[in-house]
Amino acid sequence: MVGFLLNKQKCVLFHMRSTAVVDAIIERHAGFLGDPEVTRFLRVKDASVEYQRQKILDVVSSPFQCAMAVLLGTEECDLQSIASRYIGMATLRDIDAYNFSAHSGSMIGDKSLWRMGFGKEAKLLQLYYAFMGLRLRWVFSRTIRSNIASIRMLESAGYVQQGLRPDCRRVGNDFYDELLFGANRERWRAVWNERALTRV
Repeated sequence: MVGFLLNKQKCVLFHMRSTAVVDAIIERHAGFLGDPEVTRFLRVKDASVEYQRQKILDVVSSPFQCAMAVLLGTEECDLQSIASRYIGMATLRDIDAYNFSAHSGSMIGDKSLWRMGFGKEAKLLQLYYAFMGLRLRWVFSRTIRSNIASIRMLESAGYVQQGLRPDCRRVGNDFYDELLFGANRERWRAVWNERALTRV
């Protein structure tokens, strides 16, 4: 579990390394993805329990990907409490051990917790694992220009915009510019040290 390091911490990340952990959160996860407001800017083809379970298991079983459940609270947990505390997911994809880079994604599915800092905190904890656990140099993320909440969250966690792909991301019947953001260890560390109880 990644956590217990930030001042006034609200959540922890729990590594999803087994089928049992996936099964504990999958009903709640699929429920989040069944809400069009949650998935408005996400690329979700199928929100069914069966499809999402297999999709997460594919990530869990891959050496080039990592899935972490975002859990409410900071206390230790067991399988019985994971389901009720699950509020979203953070993933690392295309983990490149040669170039020391990866792509990140995250989602807070519990709408009652939006605009309360959970997205930023989960992103900071995700980057902690990426930079201090996996020893990566760069972590990239993509979003669209109209997703202001995502842009603000990324920038608040130390990401900076590095590129633009015009008119390439479809949302409904419209196409939007896709923005590429990147965070390196130094930018992340500056943000982290403002809130960290444990210096890194």
